[in-house]
Amino acid sequence: MYILSGMLCFGLGATTQAATKVGNGVYEMSTWADEGAETDTLTSVDITGDGKTDKIETVTTSDEIELKVNDKIVRMYLTGSINIQVVQLSKKAFFEITTYEKGDKINCGLYEMNNNKLKRVLDYKKLVNLKQYVKNNFITSNGCWGGFQATSVKGNTIYLRGWFGTKNLGQVNAFKLPLSYSGKKFTLKSTAVSANVGIIPSKSGDFTRTFTAAQKIQTYKAAGSSKKAFVIKKNSKFAVKNWPL
Repeated sequence: MYILSGMLCFGLGATTQAATKVGNGVYEMSTWADEGAETDTLTSVDITGDGKTDKIETVTTSDEIELKVNDKIVRMYLTGSINIQVVQLSKKAFFEITTYEKGDKINCGLYEMNNNKLKRVLDYKKLVNLKQYVKNNFITSNGCWGGFQATSVKGNTIYLRGWFGTKNLGQVNAFKLPLSYSGKKFTLKSTAVSANVGIIPSKSGDFTRTFTAAQKIQTYKAAGSSKKAFVIKKNSKFAVKNWPL
């Protein structure tokens, strides 16, 4: 693998570009190459925590991806099976790595560099109450619960987009979920967020399942409205009869 990596530098069609800034403090590293080899580079972040900025790279071919820090390979992946972002907080920088396995199962979380090796410090799945999730029958047939992705950073708070597969409501997307970092642990704050639904069941009869509220839910008269409608109390049962678009 190391011999292959050296050969990539001299391959035809090789290109080098800067990582893409997708939001404040969040940088996406390319994990796709049309032909030849593509290298994404980020040099403005201290990912090793030594007080100096590091050289972070992804070297991608049609077959594999090398994740490199300061010219050393720290992990290799299959092309098309992963997304990599760098998340820069005030206190510390992390890799956000999402892998896609057979059956569309997703593993995603935050990783730090520890002695030149990747160490996972947060499994995003632990942010979800899976017991409540299963109780509401949100797990899809292939066992995929959904996932999270950083969209921006402010200070030591990461703002996440969350997506969740449901059998009755299709894919639900929640935006600007605040994940705070104290320097030792991460905490997902409870707050009102905007959401939308990606897929709606075609038949009104599909809106038949009864759900259980994991916490108090404030509803509003229209999407984006500040006018309150009614409150669904914690642990109460409810069903969705209509979802306006």
